[in-house]
Amino acid sequence: MEGQPELPKQIEIRKVGGSFEVHWDYQKTQNTLAQRTRCERLDGYIDGFIDGTLVALEIPASNVHRACSSKGSVVGIQSRSAAKLGKAISEIFHPLVTAEQKKFRVSARLRYLKARAAHLESMGLFEEVHT
Repeated sequence: MEGQPELPKQIEIRKVGGSFEVHWDYQKTQNTLAQRTRCERLDGYIDGFIDGTLVALEIPASNVHRACSSKGSVVGIQSRSAAKLGKAISEIFHPLVTAEQKKFRVSARLRYLKARAAHLESMGLFEEVHT
């Protein structure tokens, strides 16, 4: 699909015969998005968003195959619908993935700082100064 913005690697649009397929899989991300989507409220929100997008694009339920909100595929759709669906799925998951990546970086930094403080404390560099 020439001229389309690049989608995240978790979303793939393929041409099969005369129609298109959209596949998404956010369960394999290296962060904990899959665990977060097990939260009933978030999972329900994502499912509702995807369902609404499918209805808005007039995609029949028989063309939709979902294991859960973070993994699924839609087959037998037109190019324009595939591009719009890919973009919509990217827009719902991008903030979640970005937040998870930020949380992971902050957590790693915090673990480093705690280990560093423990090391300095073991060297006696944090002794209280009494006046």
